[in-house]
Amino acid sequence: MSSATDLVIVRYSESDIRCTPLYCSPCSLFNLDKKYELLVNGEATDIYWESHAKSGGLLVLSNSSSNSNKNNFECKCEYGVLRGNAFVMSCAQLHKIEMHLKSGMNCARLAQVGTQLAIEFCICFTRGEKMILSDIDGTISRSDVRGLVLNAVDIEWTHRGVCKLFCSLEKRGYQFVYVSARPFSQYAMTRAYIEGVDQTHQKLPRGPVVLAPHTSINALSNLALQQQYKCDLFEYWNELLMPGDTHASKLIFAVGFGNHHSDSNAYYEAARIPRHCIVLIDASEKVRIEFTGKEYDSYEQVNESHFFLFY
Repeated sequence: MSSATDLVIVRYSESDIRCTPLYCSPCSLFNLDKKYELLVNGEATDIYWESHAKSGGLLVLSNSSSNSNKNNFECKCEYGVLRGNAFVMSCAQLHKIEMHLKSGMNCARLAQVGTQLAIEFCICFTRGEKMILSDIDGTISRSDVRGLVLNAVDIEWTHRGVCKLFCSLEKRGYQFVYVSARPFSQYAMTRAYIEGVDQTHQKLPRGPVVLAPHTSINALSNLALQQQYKCDLFEYWNELLMPGDTHASKLIFAVGFGNHHSDSNAYYEAARIPRHCIVLIDASEKVRIEFTGKEYDSYEQVNESHFFLFY
C-alpha cells in the first residue's frame, strides 16, 4: 500500500523558504517508467516526478532506483534531492507550491498520471510560527503499544485533558506537529486517530503527522530504532530548516511533549528545545516539566494551573 507522511513548509522571508522531507513508500515512487503529479488543495502545481532520466522540469532518477538497497540511493539535481525514500523539494518547487497554499494545513495528492492511484498527505504552511512537537503513543494515548493496538479497533485510550491543554497552547500562537515512531504505513489510521480524539466536544489542534519509514514489526519491537529515528529526524529537520549559524536565531521548535526520557533527549539534543520546555507524562498521567522538576497530577492540572512556560 502506498503511504506518505506530512510536509512542513516554512516561509522565513521573501527569499527564504524551506521544507521538511517528503517520505513516500518505495512501492509508490520507485516504480520505473511512472510519472507523478503533485496537486495541492485540488489544484495542479505543474510539478511532476518521474522514475527514469528525463529533462523538462522533472525529477531525474538514475537506474539506481531499481537497486534493492534503495535506502543508500541519493540523487541530486536542480529539481531537488532524493535520499532513500525521502524527497526534499527545491526552492523553485516550493515557490510553485506556495501559490496554492493557505496558512496552516493544506491537502495534497501525489497522483500517478493516467490512473486513479494517488498518495494523499497534508502540507503545513507557516511563516515562522513557533512549533510544538508532540509524540503520540503514550503522550496523547495512555500507553505505547496499547494505544497503537486499541486505536486499530476503534477503542479510545487517551490522557485526560490533553485536548484542552493543547488547544490552550494553540491559542497562544503555536503550531502543533505530531511525531511518532509508528510506521508510515499507518499514516491514514494515525491521522484519523488525531482528528478523531474528542474530549467534551474539544478536539486536538490540527497539525502535520510525521511517521517513521520502517515496518510495523520494528515499530512494535525495536525501542532503540524508535529512539534513534526521532534523533535522526530532528537533526535532519535542523539541517533542512535552519542550517548553519546564520539561522541560529530562527529555531522554531519551542516545546516538546513526550513520555520517555529518550523523547526528552531527542527534543533537547536534536531539536534543540530548552530543557524547561520539555514535558513528560507517564502511564499514571503524572506530568513532569524537565529541568525544573515541577510535577502535576494530569494534563488537566497543568491547564488549570495556568502554568505556561512557553512564551
